[in-house]
Amino acid sequence: MLFVNAVDTSSEIENRYQPLWPAYLAAYAEQKLVTNHTSFRFATNKLSAELHSFSPHIVAIGGVSQNFNRALDYYSFALFANRGSRVERGRVIFVVFSRFP
Repeated sequence: MLFVNAVDTSSEIENRYQPLWPAYLAAYAEQKLVTNHTSFRFATNKLSAELHSFSPHIVAIGGVSQNFNRALDYYSFALFANRGSRVERGRVIFVVFSRFP
């Protein structure tokens, strides 16, 4: 599972603290999923490198309101990188890849 924080990397205030939502979702996933097959990563940029090196089954993208368009760009990129994916969108945008083990 890859968590992507859609932030303006040049804004100090947006990068001062790590968000809590990835930890919450990771804890929930560990309770509900088979934990010996679950690993987590967190990224704020370089989505392309993370998608290729980590090859996650699930990408969760989140951010604050002013970065919604940035989150949609990440979402579009993740969809393009893995065509044929099933997609769920909400307050946190999920891209669910179809390559489950």
